[in-house]
Amino acid sequence: MIEYSAIFERIIKQYTDDELQQICKTLNRIYNIYDSEGYRWTQLQYVLTKTSEADISALRRSQLSNQVINDLILRFYPCERVVKYYLIKKLRTLSNQIVAFEMSIGNSRIDLCRINGHSYAYEIKTSYDTFDRLDTQMADYMDTFEKVYLVIPFDRKDDAACHIPENCGIITYRISKNGELIFHYLRKANTNMCDIRKCISSLSSADISQFLKLLKIQNIPTLKDEKLSMLFSKSNRALWSAYKKLLKIKYAPKWDYLIKHFSEILPIDMQKLFFNFPQSKPFAYYTTTKRGGTVIVNCPPSYDSCNSSIHFIHCINIVQHSDHFPLCLIFSALFTTQYLRNFIASRAFLVVFLVKLLPILRSNNRRRYILREFRQQRFPPFKCDKKIVLL
Repeated sequence: MIEYSAIFERIIKQYTDDELQQICKTLNRIYNIYDSEGYRWTQLQYVLTKTSEADISALRRSQLSNQVINDLILRFYPCERVVKYYLIKKLRTLSNQIVAFEMSIGNSRIDLCRINGHSYAYEIKTSYDTFDRLDTQMADYMDTFEKVYLVIPFDRKDDAACHIPENCGIITYRISKNGELIFHYLRKANTNMCDIRKCISSLSSADISQFLKLLKIQNIPTLKDEKLSMLFSKSNRALWSAYKKLLKIKYAPKWDYLIKHFSEILPIDMQKLFFNFPQSKPFAYYTTTKRGGTVIVNCPPSYDSCNSSIHFIHCINIVQHSDHFPLCLIFSALFTTQYLRNFIASRAFLVVFLVKLLPILRSNNRRRYILREFRQQRFPPFKCDKKIVLL
């Protein structure tokens, strides 16, 4: 990675701080984890207007596009995505809790919420945000979370004071010399008197059905209003207990997955992977780290049928097959995944392999190598500097 660092530093020296901030603002807006590797490099070349094609090519040979975008945004554009990452990094050390992204409450969506014995809300306002909707957001959060915190840059604390109630806590952050965010509790939050009906009304119809099951209510109606009527006949104490249990059931697998693979997921991908796990379709996520490379393969238990060929095509589309991606590595992962063995041995896999993978393998030597291994059904073990995580 020495080569990558040198090329990266050489490129950013071509731009002023204002230009880098604008570049990162654009990348933050258009970045999509599911875009192809080639498409993301086209985006990088579009925003890096002062950088020569030779430097872009050298950068491309040395690193994946999502890592380059991640490094740019983390270093030059402390947006909401970056603040969430560092706040999650701080909260993950706490025990017996779950954290969720973008939970809908009333007419608002809370940036982060945390559930343990109490419920906490964290609303983030960066240097690039306005306070236009903060009054409305605070009204929703104060009614539905026991403790609410506003997370803001230190130099904006006075501007935010007139938009938040006294019960709301304030967490400020600043950028340290090494580029990381440091948080400070400027004001502790007081406990609110919450409205359980507003909390429940913000749930989806499917969540409310699960809520009724937790309360051991049978003959659940179809319409949401009828479900709510059944719930509101219960005591507030029973509703609060079941509500927190429901949130833990809903978000615990996502939070556990995020914490388990925290060091292997790029900061800019945290929220997207949180929402996409667990999911019905398998995916593979590849990043480069100081230890080498990491492939995270998610294969749901139901994925054991040859009829799932369209799902496997979807998986192939998500995995970025560039020169950096070790193709044998993903095959090793798939072959060692119990739920895929029957499918990969089927004709459906051969069709997918020929249609989707062979056009990608432009190198004749690489194509012959993969085909030889495929015919012999012998995919070599991955190198020791690589790591496969099977979920």
